[in-house]
Amino acid sequence: MIRNILVIICFIISNVCLNANVTFEVINPGTVLQGDKFQLTFSLQNGSGADFKGPQIEGCKLLSDRGVRSSSSYVNINGKATSTTRIDYTCVYRADKVGKVSVPSVSINVDGKQYKSKPISFEIKENNGKPNQRLQQSYTYGNEYTTQIPDEITGDELFVKIILSKKTVYEQEPIECIIKLYTQYGIESFLPTVQPSFDGFIIEEVPIKSLNNKEMYNGKEYYTAVLKKCIIFPQKSGKLEINSGKYEVVAQKFEKVSFGGGYAYSRIPIREKLMISSNSASINIMPLPQPQPIDFSGAVGQFDVNTKLSANNFRTNEAVVYSYIVSGNGNLKYIKEPNIDFPSEFELYTPKTQFDVRVTNGSMEGTVIFDYTFVPQSIGTFRIMGHKFIYFDPENKEYKTIETKPYTLNIGKGLSNQIIQSDIKMKNNDILHLNTDKYELKKSINFVIYKFWYWALYILIILISSFIIYYYKKHLKLISNISNFKLVRANKVANKRLKVASKYMALQKNNEFYNEILNALWGYLSDKLSIPTSLLMRDNISIELFKYGASEALCNNVIEILDSCEMSLYSPQSSKDQFSAIYSKTIEVIKEIESLKIKK
Repeated sequence: MIRNILVIICFIISNVCLNANVTFEVINPGTVLQGDKFQLTFSLQNGSGADFKGPQIEGCKLLSDRGVRSSSSYVNINGKATSTTRIDYTCVYRADKVGKVSVPSVSINVDGKQYKSKPISFEIKENNGKPNQRLQQSYTYGNEYTTQIPDEITGDELFVKIILSKKTVYEQEPIECIIKLYTQYGIESFLPTVQPSFDGFIIEEVPIKSLNNKEMYNGKEYYTAVLKKCIIFPQKSGKLEINSGKYEVVAQKFEKVSFGGGYAYSRIPIREKLMISSNSASINIMPLPQPQPIDFSGAVGQFDVNTKLSANNFRTNEAVVYSYIVSGNGNLKYIKEPNIDFPSEFELYTPKTQFDVRVTNGSMEGTVIFDYTFVPQSIGTFRIMGHKFIYFDPENKEYKTIETKPYTLNIGKGLSNQIIQSDIKMKNNDILHLNTDKYELKKSINFVIYKFWYWALYILIILISSFIIYYYKKHLKLISNISNFKLVRANKVANKRLKVASKYMALQKNNEFYNEILNALWGYLSDKLSIPTSLLMRDNISIELFKYGASEALCNNVIEILDSCEMSLYSPQSSKDQFSAIYSKTIEVIKEIESLKIKK
């Protein structure tokens, strides 16, 4: 028993000794060219750190400090065991100013104790404008030091591919688009510099479930990662193109070392910085057949329609819900709200729309429900007429019609406080006894027109009527001009989306936050500048903003927000400061546009 306890104590002491030497150091990046992005690595040995933050470096901009890579080793030589753990914290910077740069000391918390790296310095040199060469870098690991240039990585070993489910479709017909990385090497960092643009399309993002896989392509095996998956809906006919994206990649290779008739791979990876571009993709968009039916819903796909009522017995002053249910696959989210013919005796409320959709087999499938709430106001028999749902079937290349069934409603008398009180009054005053008392009647004449309150009420009624007529004419004029109507509501709609974005910002939801910011800004610009959705392109926005009275700086700020949001969708999780900066900048840009005086 005592022997076992001694063995355990010795084992604990040996482990403590093996892991006692905690070090925290920074690896010097060497010489960096102005305008280039570079990595600064902080290495922690024999410890588990917390609260690491990349330092702010004068003359450089911090792009990311979320790169973390860990490794460990255990060696037993002649009965002497050594154990080493290593965690590398990688920060990505952009070199902005030429000159000598100082990296301050950085601290990290290890088991409640602070460890600091030594300050270092390096030089940023002027970029001579020559094409970037493959990086030759030096790395130190403990007492080891190596400087090597890897063999060239060719285009068929590392590339990004845009994959489309269809190449020829009709307007509004859904297309699955996947942007995928293919590589035969390890990837240390991956930064999008120019995202593929989807001008002329509405995009529906699809959550990515499986990030990394192995896949055979052109007879070769690759590691693959899905960078983006979405369903796109073309908004106009003609040849539309998805432009090429550009990416900055740092790839890892392990050198093959020969010895004794065999070979092995080196433990230290060789890194190579590359700029790669994806392919571009073009799609032939066919227009919908003309002439279109008068009541065409805008639906493209295969659909079925059903209706139902929420009750079987109907009474006055009791609410009933009429549900119009569209199911199938296609552009479900973009179907027009049906115009149901309800009797004028029904008080009708604003309809509500519910979506239950999912992406399956490269299309959008599910159900859309339009709920119409109405309250019968009169007793009797009324009829809700059937409705014709017209959609375009791209497989059969024809318009199809589904007619819903009509409903006949027998409305009975409902129970309400007003009705009960009136009934009681009628019962109490139904038949009264004759009064036989004699009264002396006198004739009295009082003209109301001589009363002050009469003329005050008369003038008040005239003023209220005038105001109502003026406001009504102004409203009719506003809604008769669609562009003015959109102009008025632009800021209101944008503010609603920004409130939703602020909730996602508080929850640290990266994709949802940037999607809401993009939708808010795109929708605001479309309404404010009267640009159709199909023509929402960066060049058009800049031109229309300038016509509207915007300065060149304001135009650049708008484009910068759009680019930053699209890039952040595919970058690592953003920090609270990045969320807040984008959110504040968007609000400032919208306020500045609202304050402009229209030129045109």
